[in-house]
Amino acid sequence: MSDKPSLLERLMGSAKNKADDNKGALEAEIKAKLKGILYDEELVNELAPVFMKLQGVDGFNQVFELLETKERQIEAMSGGDWFKQETNPDKSTEEQTTEDSASLVDQILSKKYEGK
Repeated sequence: MSDKPSLLERLMGSAKNKADDNKGALEAEIKAKLKGILYDEELVNELAPVFMKLQGVDGFNQVFELLETKERQIEAMSGGDWFKQETNPDKSTEEQTTEDSASLVDQILSKKYEGK
């Protein structure tokens, strides 16, 4: 006999390769969805195996849709305000504190000596 694999073995081997390819594609898809919800690569890598195991469970797609919908609602409610800068970029915090303290001292002194 030859060392060539039988037809059955070749078919099973190609089926296994396709299953591995499909699993890899599914894992990449789940990681992309998780990245849109979690924003952190470390969390995505940590939770991806859990979501992979839940993938075949009835109702799991609805859970994922719920998470994605909630994330869109949070983004809509924040309205982009989440990333707005609240301080003056030209002044450091230390400079602002010094100026605030100096103006406070000026106010106190002016009130104290206005009456005299």
